[in-house]
Amino acid sequence: MVTSFNQILIIDDNDIDAFILERIIDKSAFCGEVLSKYWAQEAIDFLQENDHLHGKIPSLIFLDINMPVMNGFEFLEAFAQLSDVVKMRSKVVMISTSNHLQDRQKALNNPYVHDYLIKPADPALVDKVMQEVDLIIPSPVYRSREC
Repeated sequence: MVTSFNQILIIDDNDIDAFILERIIDKSAFCGEVLSKYWAQEAIDFLQENDHLHGKIPSLIFLDINMPVMNGFEFLEAFAQLSDVVKMRSKVVMISTSNHLQDRQKALNNPYVHDYLIKPADPALVDKVMQEVDLIIPSPVYRSREC
């Protein structure tokens, strides 16, 4: 299966959480590339450097909230300053250990945030989000890539 999207970006300072999310995506029908960035600023730099290369702009960004130096909400402030191409092409999903209503509301009130998920990532919810943003064809079971 070939999708019209070719890249997902994971921004998380926790290697284990990023690995789990990557494995969930690998077991889905998504056929593109999965990138991971440890630092939010590193992700902003990547987006700025590649904003003219449509194939390098991720269609979906999984963004952790609690990170050192630049947290997820600060990332969203910097993301708002990026080119319209990046903002229109990338959907952001906040992913956090925080189940606080304030964090959820703050995230979902941001115009660039598509959804808010709780860690550890739930495969069914990740699949649902990917379907909503048209990254994969709906499937009741996880399967290996058929790209």
